[in-house]
Amino acid sequence: MREVLGFLIFLGIGVIIAAAVFWYVTTVIQWWRANSGPPSLGSVTVLGLPDVQAKALAEGLPAIILSELRRLGERTNKAKQQLRELAQTPTQQAGLQDARFDQIPIPESLKADVAVPQQIGGVEVGWLLTWIKDLLAPTNVINLTASYEADGKKATLFGHAKGPAGYAFFVRDETGLPHQIAQAAAASIIQNEQRRGEIAVQPLPPSDYLPFVDALSAYATYERVVRSHPDQLERPNYKEQYNSQLKTIEKIAEAYSEWGELQWLAAAIAERAGDRKKALVFTQNEHRITPRDDPRYERLAERLKRLTENSIAAAAPADKRENDREKAGLLLDEHAVAPFRALISVPASPPAHAKVRIALVGQPWEQALKAVQSRILRDAKQHESISDYTTGLMQTARIVAPDAMYEFAGVEGTGAGVLPPQELLRGLEAIQQSDAQVLIFGYGPVNASLLEFLRRLSEKMVVVVAAGNGGGRSSYAPLDDVVLVASAADSNGRRANFSDTSPGSISGPGVSIPTVSAATGGIVPGSGTSYSAAFVGGAAALLKAQYPTAKPAQIVVALRDTARQSDRMIDVTAALRRLGEMLQANPGTN
Repeated sequence: MREVLGFLIFLGIGVIIAAAVFWYVTTVIQWWRANSGPPSLGSVTVLGLPDVQAKALAEGLPAIILSELRRLGERTNKAKQQLRELAQTPTQQAGLQDARFDQIPIPESLKADVAVPQQIGGVEVGWLLTWIKDLLAPTNVINLTASYEADGKKATLFGHAKGPAGYAFFVRDETGLPHQIAQAAAASIIQNEQRRGEIAVQPLPPSDYLPFVDALSAYATYERVVRSHPDQLERPNYKEQYNSQLKTIEKIAEAYSEWGELQWLAAAIAERAGDRKKALVFTQNEHRITPRDDPRYERLAERLKRLTENSIAAAAPADKRENDREKAGLLLDEHAVAPFRALISVPASPPAHAKVRIALVGQPWEQALKAVQSRILRDAKQHESISDYTTGLMQTARIVAPDAMYEFAGVEGTGAGVLPPQELLRGLEAIQQSDAQVLIFGYGPVNASLLEFLRRLSEKMVVVVAAGNGGGRSSYAPLDDVVLVASAADSNGRRANFSDTSPGSISGPGVSIPTVSAATGGIVPGSGTSYSAAFVGGAAALLKAQYPTAKPAQIVVALRDTARQSDRMIDVTAALRRLGEMLQANPGTN
């Protein structure tokens, strides 16, 4: 009898342990699946109402919240996808790396919270299993509590997810209506996904978040329509609509200055509305809260510089603007540029290079060309930012090759870095028909037609392209075998965190490059792979000057083969020596 009783006790304990293990394993699997998917709701509790009303509301809220999550999420994601497709700055990779355009995960269904059994085989284990659940609970299964005040009208919505990362929010609702509470919950859950990485995120209430979604959607639509017209004269003018949006979005952006994406949108709308002063303020806010190791940090610094300069220039008298633009064509002080020449080993006495022709897409300011040997290959009515951009590239290339002939193909566009594909090809065709020997190129978007055109152009001249500022793989990588893809490096030769690269890319200085501002006449630092391309283009011009019969492919090989192994920084002196050896060893190939 004792043996049977002992066996039954042993068996009972085994069943309890097996049931606990089974519950634990299935719970962990559910939690793992929850953490790996979109955000979801766990329990929904309603306090402060009669039991019957509270229970009915708690049962009905999840479906309404899910509907709102889908509506807001799908609208936001559509706008982000449109902006991702449009944001192809110098390379496609730049757009792909931009977290602003990441899609928000939208739940397909709502997951119920994992139930915790209080007893197993008559043994009280609820406290233990609850502790395990609280320890391992997924952070994207959010439990909601709607707490009503005594009048049953006003409510406060609390959201909480347990786990290592944690997550909590509260939103005040003045109506207590189920639809309003559902909107508040959906907006808060979406913002948790949209604003990951921020500290102590307090979500915007629906009264502020819904206008943000409206503005984002309208902005994406306007930009898509405008960019669909290659001819600037045919483009619709949405300035009035942008001004109307700005009146709403600026108040929200001022109230929530710690949300980077909101600051970016407010700055973009303000600039298109013509209010550069407000655009500058919102860009300063975004720059302030962007980590230095974020690829956007340097791009924001460039944008800040441009907005600041444009604000100063707009307030300056006409004669001062003329003088400042003329200063931008003068050579910089030797003390400012000597460290950059030393970094890439430019000879103390470089080859005479007045006969070498360097081409760029875009026209600099006319006043900046007074002291420069130059020629306009194609005249075009272009945006002032393109004039500033091209003037800066010319200045940088002249640090290495100050005496070269600079040739420019003007292009119509709304800003530097991105041009309508047809207009971009028109500028390159003008350069193709010229006698240019080096091309410095830093535009996008990159597509198959552009890559093929640059490949053909590389047979006639040395083509140097800016790798891009997305912090990833350059979209010019397919041209590694025929062109020089220029990545950016700092003053110590380290690759800049924002710089794209390719397997065959080489580096040039691209961080804090001194240039004379055409807007203010003062020296300002610039960063980006376009500056790196200008340094590499200047180096290619010196090689061509020393060896006029060298083919473009030979100059490309000489610069690439002699780039320092440690950081891929170009070495002009070593490249000159290497090219000479190549031509001497194979005299019949030049």
